[in-house]
Amino acid sequence: MAVRPQHDEPKSKPTFLRIKDVSDRVGLARSTIYAKMSEGSFPESVKLSEHTAAWRLEDIED
Repeated sequence: MAVRPQHDEPKSKPTFLRIKDVSDRVGLARSTIYAKMSEGSFPESVKLSEHTAAWRLEDIED
């Protein structure tokens, strides 16, 4: 009897939000978000390209 390897469910790609969407979702101004990032009390953004940063949705939903 052959043993079939178990496959985990494929992981979905993370959803990224830009600063406007993050601001709308958490109810904080852009400047407050960046200030809280500097304090370490808000998740860091992820650099997507040289001029583009975003936040993982799961990071800001916690």
